[in-house]
Amino acid sequence: MRQVWTFLLALAWPCWASSLAAEEIAPRELFSTAYALFSQNKGAEAEALFLKTLDRGYPLEDYSLYYLAQLALARQDRDSAKRHIARLQQNFPQSIWRPQATLDLAKLSLAETNYAQAIEQLRALRALQAKGEILDEASYLLGQAYSITGEFKQSYSTYQELRGSSPLSRWGAAVRKEVAALREKYPDLFGLATPEAQLSEAETLTREQAYPEAEKLYRALLAQTPRSDLRPRLLTSLASVYRAQRRRDEAVPLLTEIVQQFPDSPEAPTALHHLAMIYWNRDENLKALEHFGRLRERYPSSAHVDHAQFASARIYEFLGNIDQALAQYQALSERSRDRELREEAGWRPAWLYYLRGDDNAAYAAFKRLAARRDNTRYGAAALYWQARMAYRTERQEEAKQIFLGILRDPDESYYKGAAAGWLERMGVAVEEKRAAESNPASAPEPQLNATQAFRLARARELAELALNQLATAELDEMRNRGVEPLPLRLLLVREYERNLAFNRSVVLAGQLAGGSDDLFRYRYPLAYWETVKKLAQEKGLDPYLVVGLIRQESLFDPNAISRASALGLMQLLQPTAARVARQLRLQSPDRERLFEPVLNLTLGTQYLKDLLRRYSNNLAKAIAAYNAGENAVARWERQIGPVEEDEFIERISYSETRLYVKLVLRNLRIYRKLYGGEK
Repeated sequence: MRQVWTFLLALAWPCWASSLAAEEIAPRELFSTAYALFSQNKGAEAEALFLKTLDRGYPLEDYSLYYLAQLALARQDRDSAKRHIARLQQNFPQSIWRPQATLDLAKLSLAETNYAQAIEQLRALRALQAKGEILDEASYLLGQAYSITGEFKQSYSTYQELRGSSPLSRWGAAVRKEVAALREKYPDLFGLATPEAQLSEAETLTREQAYPEAEKLYRALLAQTPRSDLRPRLLTSLASVYRAQRRRDEAVPLLTEIVQQFPDSPEAPTALHHLAMIYWNRDENLKALEHFGRLRERYPSSAHVDHAQFASARIYEFLGNIDQALAQYQALSERSRDRELREEAGWRPAWLYYLRGDDNAAYAAFKRLAARRDNTRYGAAALYWQARMAYRTERQEEAKQIFLGILRDPDESYYKGAAAGWLERMGVAVEEKRAAESNPASAPEPQLNATQAFRLARARELAELALNQLATAELDEMRNRGVEPLPLRLLLVREYERNLAFNRSVVLAGQLAGGSDDLFRYRYPLAYWETVKKLAQEKGLDPYLVVGLIRQESLFDPNAISRASALGLMQLLQPTAARVARQLRLQSPDRERLFEPVLNLTLGTQYLKDLLRRYSNNLAKAIAAYNAGENAVARWERQIGPVEEDEFIERISYSETRLYVKLVLRNLRIYRKLYGGEK
C-alpha cells in the first residue's frame, strides 16, 4: 500500500508541489516522491526534490546524496557528482553507500586519466569492508590502472590475487583475458615456464570453473610429462574436471591409470575411491564392491576407508547378503572415526532386522540405539521405532509411554507427529501443552552504539517508505558487524520480519535459545500469507502445508536459486513451471518472472495440488515427488510396495529427500499447532 502511495505522490507532485514552500513539506514526503521519480527515470524532477531533503537532519540524507551523485553521473556532470560524493564521504563515513560512491569516484578519476588518484581511491576501498562485488570490481580496475601506468608486476599480481580470492567473480573472464595479454607481452616476467607453473594455472582455471581451458592445459601437460612425478596429480585433476561436468566415462581411464601405474602415489587411494563410486552409481555393484575392497586392503589408513566399508555394506544389503552387511555395519559402528558414518552404521542393522521381519531383534536393536548417549542423529528415530516394535510385539503399554515421551520432548521433530498419529490409533487422548508466552516483540530496546543507531535509524525510515530491500541491507550491515547480545538479536529478528526478510529472521530466530510460542512464530512465520491463503483455498490445499513447504524450499526468499537451478519461493524448475503454466493457460514464464512471488506461488501451488491428486492425497509421496521428482517416487513405490507411511519415508533411498519429507511434515505440524485456531 505504501508503494502505491509513493507512486501516487510522484504522479501528483507537479499539481501541488508548486503551491507549497519546500520547508512546509516533510523530508519523508520529499524523499519518497523523489525516489519514486528516480525509479521512473525522471531525473530532473527527482534531483530537485532530493536537493530539498539536504541539511534538514533527515535520516536518509546520505541516500539523497548518493542518488544525486548518480543523477549527475548519468548526465555526465562530473563536478556535481564529485561534490555530492565528497559531501557523502565527509558527513556520513558510516553510510552504506560510501564504498560504492568511492568506487564511482575512482571511475571518474580513471575517466579523467588521473591514474595516481584512481589507484589511491581503489586501494582505499579495501579498508572500507565493502561487499565482495564492489571489491572485485575495484581489484579489476586497480589492475587496469597499474597496467596503464606501466606497473605491470603490480597489475599482474592484482589480477592473480583477484582470481585467488574470488574465482567465480563476474570479472573472471575479463581478468583471464588481461592476464593472458600480460603473459603474451612479457613472457619472461609472467610466462608459465615450468610444468609446476602450468599446473598451478590449470588448477586456478578449475576453481574458476573455466573447464575447457583447464582441460586443454591439463592435456598439454600430460603430453609433456608422460613419466613425470606430476603425472598422478595431473591425471587426478583432469579427472576432477570431467567429474565436475558429469563426464564420468572419460574420468574412468584416468583414474584407472593412477591406480595401476602409480599405486604408491598420494593420489592413488582417492582415485580408487572415485572409481568405486562411479561403478556404484552405474549400478555395477560387483565391480564397485571389488574396488571398495581393494581400497580397504591396500590403503587401510586412508581417509576413504570408513566410507568404503559403509558403501560395501550397502551393496551387500542391496544384493541380499544381509549377514555380510550386518558384519560390516557392526565393525564400522564400533571403530569409525566419522561420527555420521558411525551413527548410520548403528542404525542400518536395526532397520535390516525390521525389514526381514525379525521383530524381537529389531526391537532390541532400536532400544540399544535409543539408549546411546552419543547417537544424536538417530536418537529420535530409534526411540520412535522402538515404540513401533514394542507395539508390534504386544508391549502396548511400553509403546504408549514411549510415544508420550516423544511428545514431551522440547525439541520439535517429524517423529512427534508420527507418535501422535500412533497414539490416536491406540485410542489415547493427547493434549499437548502450549509453550510459555514470552512476547519478544515487546522486549525493551537494547543499548546501541553509534554505528548501530545510525543503521537502525535508516532501516526504520526505509521500512516506513516500504523500501524493504534497502532497509534489509542496513540491517545486514548491523548483523555483519557482530550482534552477540540477546536483546540486539531479538531486535534484528523483529526488524527483518517487518521488512519481509523472512530468510534472515527465521535463521536468526532459530539461533536463539528458548521455545516460547512467540519465538516459534518468528521461526515459522506466515510469510506471504494472504496470497498463500487465497491460492490454497482456490486449489483445496492446506495453507499450512504450503507455507511449511516454502519454508523448507526457499526459507521464504523470493530470489532463491538452488544448485539445480530451481527458482523462487517454491523452487520451481523452468520446465515444470512452463508445463504448469500451459495447464493454467498462462504464458510460459521466463526465468526472471519466476522470482515474482505471486506467479511463483500460483504455479507452485498448482503443481503441489497435481501431486496430491496423483498420490491420492498421500502427503509423504507428494512431498517426496516435489523434491525428487515423480519418476523417483514411482521407483520407490515399485521397490517398497504398500507399507505404512512412516516406513515408506524411512525407506526413501535419497537421504536428502528422506530428510526433506520429514522436515516438511514437521513444519506442517508446527504451523497447525501455532496458528490452527487463529487463522
